[in-house]
Amino acid sequence: MRVTLIGMAGIGKSTWAARLEREGFRRLDCDRMIAERLSPGVAGADDLIAALGSWMGLPWEPGYETRAAQYHRLEKTVMKEILDTLAGGGGGDDVVVDTAGSVIYTGDEMLEELAERSAIIHLAAPPEVRQRLLEDYLERPGPVLWHGMFRPEPGEALRDTIARCYERLLDDRERRYTRWARVSLPHDVHRKRLADAPSFLDRLRSDPGS
Repeated sequence: MRVTLIGMAGIGKSTWAARLEREGFRRLDCDRMIAERLSPGVAGADDLIAALGSWMGLPWEPGYETRAAQYHRLEKTVMKEILDTLAGGGGGDDVVVDTAGSVIYTGDEMLEELAERSAIIHLAAPPEVRQRLLEDYLERPGPVLWHGMFRPEPGEALRDTIARCYERLLDDRERRYTRWARVSLPHDVHRKRLADAPSFLDRLRSDPGS
């Protein structure tokens, strides 16, 4: 079985990837693979996401655009390696791909192949949970590719800019995630109703889209 998890940072992709890993799936962790290509210090951090976020910086900081572009190039390199692994059968193992939230910016060709070689599962982030995602980002900034959507307005307070632009970013990403997903799991399903990996897999097998 080949499963790819997509969705915003903090929505639960890594939680479900870890649960599937405990059930015997081979886990391909995109952020860790990217970090390993950046530096041993980043890859070896106890909190990988915080380390990557600290390395990339925030969108108004000097050097952010350069580091974001480097991350994006590495993400495409990592995804190509993952696609090669899936094309080769994944070594005979069940595989779960734990993507970065920005995977939907890697290009249609790559995403089409990913959809052909795995069941892409979208963990939805409805409007009622987006404030929590924003607060999580402000408290523990991760590596976010803003895709040109961080645009301060004259006289606007920085926190207001972040909140407004983050909402816009989430709207855009949710549309993109939904486009590529074979199955889109509502938030109350993937966060509350599905308690463990077996129930998660049973839901995927019983869903007409999967």
